[in-house]
Amino acid sequence: MSQILCQFWCKPHNQAVVTCSDCGEFVFDDIAFLCKLCSERQHLKHKDHKLKSIQRYKDMSKSVRKTLDEEIQPCPSKSVLLVDDCEVLCVKDVAALAEALGMAADRPVNVLSIFGNTGDGKSHTLNHVFFDGQEVFLTSSSQKPGTIGMWVAYDAASNTLIIDTEGLLGISGNLNRRTRLLLKILALSDVALYRTRAERLHNDMFGFLVDASTVFCQHFSAELQGVLDKHGIEAPISKLGPKVIIVHETQFTDTLDCTTDMTLTDDQKSLGNETSSNNQADDEITSRFLVLGEYPKAYSKIRYVGTKSGKQPTDFTKIRETVLEELNGSSVRNRKSLSVIMETLQVLN
Repeated sequence: MSQILCQFWCKPHNQAVVTCSDCGEFVFDDIAFLCKLCSERQHLKHKDHKLKSIQRYKDMSKSVRKTLDEEIQPCPSKSVLLVDDCEVLCVKDVAALAEALGMAADRPVNVLSIFGNTGDGKSHTLNHVFFDGQEVFLTSSSQKPGTIGMWVAYDAASNTLIIDTEGLLGISGNLNRRTRLLLKILALSDVALYRTRAERLHNDMFGFLVDASTVFCQHFSAELQGVLDKHGIEAPISKLGPKVIIVHETQFTDTLDCTTDMTLTDDQKSLGNETSSNNQADDEITSRFLVLGEYPKAYSKIRYVGTKSGKQPTDFTKIRETVLEELNGSSVRNRKSLSVIMETLQVLN
């Protein structure tokens, strides 16, 4: 057997059994080497990649395969507490964070965060969209919130730093402190999900997004531009804000993207951002903001995705496809290394 080691999640690294030239971009090389478990996880989302065996695993004798399987270590992702509920950084430096996440400190990544009311399944959503249901982010079935502070994990398949946040409307000793932390996370993000299980969209969601947009424009945009300029990252001021995806799950009510009776005037459409005129759900969201009297200008895009679950478990297929489409889209902000992300967080503090 070759002694080439896997380049992905497992620590210590397992012996590689396959190569994948399509995955080379994830390790900044022409070809990537993966162990059996990392390859299975990576190629759940990249089924079209062409794999080549270092030594064909299925052709090995049973005794060799048994020995190899016994040597393979599990390679789960894990989440790390980055900022506690008192807004205090909980990692020593960039190197310590990179080691805890199992990634290179200088690797440019996307940043995705999630917001929503407490108990609406934010951590559960991240676990299913990015980690195939593994409990990377802690979930809770009790009345107490499962997430306090700012937790992060790294998904190599999408090359994304993922941020889980404390829920809105939950029990908090300092509401102002929690709100400040959430606004900083939003400013860091390239893509932000707003998760809701309300049967109909409530004004508290629209109000939060408008207020956050106002704070971003007044207080954070200059600081973000300064950090990006310092590191030579080109980003126009109009693209500094994140894309927002409203993730709406209902049990009995039709979601916006499965109804057909929504209309907007030409004047209303002209006041929106980059929403498609063919996407009535996104146009309806724009209309709701305008009814409230203010459109949030900080976001480079606002998009809606809905799923009606009934009494069945949530089907995350459409949600996952929408999120990955936006992460891979050309309009997403330039990827940033952990050092830039940490410096930005300190500047915002």
